[in-house]
Amino acid sequence: MQKAMIFIDFENFDIAKNNYYKQKSLLEAQNVARQQGTTPIPTTAPVNNPRLDFNQLPKEVIKLLPTQHSLVKTFLFAQ
Repeated sequence: MQKAMIFIDFENFDIAKNNYYKQKSLLEAQNVARQQGTTPIPTTAPVNNPRLDFNQLPKEVIKLLPTQHSLVKTFLFAQ
């Protein structure tokens, strides 16, 4: 079994996560407007941005690797 370490840049990760959920929320609002036959409002819709468990996240990343790895350490960089 190979060993692995996970390095997370919190600021970039958080920005990407927020952008992902904002885009997802806008697409859902557009789909609802399209189904109702109304024009989509170009303003931002409420965003359902879940909190992530940064203790569980590295374990899930390790599961995605093609071979078996044991998680040695996780580094979370925050400024």
